[in-house]
Amino acid sequence: MLIALPAKHHLVRRRASSEPAPIALRALAGGRLILVRRHAAPGMYGNVVEACHKAGFEPLVVAEVEQMLTGINLVAAGVGISLVPA
Repeated sequence: MLIALPAKHHLVRRRASSEPAPIALRALAGGRLILVRRHAAPGMYGNVVEACHKAGFEPLVVAEVEQMLTGINLVAAGVGISLVPA
């Protein structure tokens, strides 16, 4: 999974290479999470929530969307962050 972040989010790490810098899931604790609705992607939704629990926090889901592209647009607008398949 990849984390979709707004361009000015504090977790964005700028590097000389185009390779993304790893970010620990625990770093998302308290972040406003945007997920594809459970019925649209039950496996992914459940896996994200379970991974957050295993990392020691309850995810703060602020929006559930029908399509991943909608979630990415909300991320770009600064509504929150999202996890998307690599």
